[in-house]
Amino acid sequence: MNKINEISGLPSSLPAKKLNQSQTGDEFQKIFTKALEPPAAEKGAAPPLNSLGEIRLPMVNRIEEVQGDLADQTSRLLDQLEAFAQALGDPSRSLKAMEPMATDLKKSAEALSQKAVGESAQSDRLQEIAQESAMTATLEYIKFYRGDYV
Repeated sequence: MNKINEISGLPSSLPAKKLNQSQTGDEFQKIFTKALEPPAAEKGAAPPLNSLGEIRLPMVNRIEEVQGDLADQTSRLLDQLEAFAQALGDPSRSLKAMEPMATDLKKSAEALSQKAVGESAQSDRLQEIAQESAMTATLEYIKFYRGDYV
């Protein structure tokens, strides 16, 4: 236990610097006042508190737009697939008349697939649904041109 109190390598007593009470108080007051003041570059730059409103980050808007666009585009493609299926079920419609519909379906599927892969959406499930929808539309296009519906 005695060795804990003994520190080797240091002088036994360090000289203490004596300061007047008035010097110590003045120094503290100067440092304290300086710390409370805003930096010189920021003086006058801060707007009044009553002018502050809601702050929206641009990236948050961008994520919502991407998800909205991806969801809307997926919904439109699913609507096209449904219309294509109804047209296939209608015996009065010829396959030749449905060719532009199949071509539009393929173009929409390619655009959706590129958007789903290119954009990083917040929802992985939405990307998965978009990819599956695009794949289904592409498959229907291939079946149409292969002659499965003759």
